[in-house]
Amino acid sequence: MNQATATVLSPLGMAKKIHSIPMIIGLALILIGSIALYFVGDGVMDSQLTLPAMLVIGVLFGMTLYHAAFGFGRSYRRLMLYGDITGMRAQLVMLGVATLLFAPLFATEYLSDPEALVSPITMQMVIGAFVFGISMQIADGCASGCLYEAGGGDSKMLITILGFIAGAFLATLHLEWWAELPELPLIQFEDGFSLVAEYGWFAAAAGQLLFIVVVIGLLSYFGKSTPCKVRLEREEAHRGLSKEDRGWKTFFIGPWPIFIGAGALALLNWLTTLITGAPWGVVSAFSLWGAKASMFFGFEPDSAYWENRTELLENSVFLDTTSVVNMGVILGALLAAIWAKKFAPKASLAMKTFIITLVASVIMGYAARLAFGCNIGAFFSGVATFSLHGWVWLLAALPGVWIGARLRPYFGLSNDD
Repeated sequence: MNQATATVLSPLGMAKKIHSIPMIIGLALILIGSIALYFVGDGVMDSQLTLPAMLVIGVLFGMTLYHAAFGFGRSYRRLMLYGDITGMRAQLVMLGVATLLFAPLFATEYLSDPEALVSPITMQMVIGAFVFGISMQIADGCASGCLYEAGGGDSKMLITILGFIAGAFLATLHLEWWAELPELPLIQFEDGFSLVAEYGWFAAAAGQLLFIVVVIGLLSYFGKSTPCKVRLEREEAHRGLSKEDRGWKTFFIGPWPIFIGAGALALLNWLTTLITGAPWGVVSAFSLWGAKASMFFGFEPDSAYWENRTELLENSVFLDTTSVVNMGVILGALLAAIWAKKFAPKASLAMKTFIITLVASVIMGYAARLAFGCNIGAFFSGVATFSLHGWVWLLAALPGVWIGARLRPYFGLSNDD
């Protein structure tokens, strides 16, 4: 046996070869899925490349959320209980980057009807956001969080997804009743409020950026944060990584700095809007999955919400871009966890935890549909497209987060994670 052969068959050489196999399999899955979606969209989509592109973007969303450990609910909780601004500041940076990216879309009239992107500011929305804030803490995840954490191997999040789907669909059957609630005092924005439509794209962007900078400044002055370097070193130690694992490998195995994650999420949301004409959303797909499941069991959705969406009910979910993105998020997080050698799902779940998670998730899904979206569709994408309801959604959700965080210990949940 010559030296070259011995090197190839050495334990180190074999280990590196084996480590590359999951990466190759993962990339092959993305390629196969993209090809399949290309043919699914033949004759149906305006461009056959739309569905494959959205799958890839969904995968990148999932990788970003997983590797940057970018959570919403946990960030709100840590801010309100401990004054830890790390996660919330990253969210605001994400919104600032999104503001800079989306403003030219309105300036060039690529998004020619800004009022079409807004959601109403109503009693229904405020109640939904408030209840969402509470239930998000008890369910221990939000819409995007349950997708990427389930993909990353957290079996509990599968229950959260099922509950969310059920709740989001159930809400679609009751929206007419909720729409009849009294108007909010002093606020008359039942048709929504677009900052671009009211003040022009430049003033809207400048004002929103100034507001974001001021809020970041206030948080930085009064709060505390974990330095990015410390956070990365802690995560690298948790994943058992060494200096040899850095460099180009970081893209696949992580971890990513949280601010890189913030910028990446803003860019991916921008790309989503360029391709589909609408920003990133999650909840509408969950509502659709619930409706499809009900039809499978012989129940026909009969409400005003579905009267205008009969084509969605008739077509495959693989023709719905939001559904494709959601599937991509799960796949992206799954691949990221495998590549990082952190995919280790646990099948056991205590009955008490199962019941609490399921009930809270159903309520969360119901509330998200009432609030015209979750942290992604209502808050992130709402602010990115200069819809005032995005900021109002956050103001309504935060008191609910505080209550939910205070309730967590009574359900056997820790606030220190």
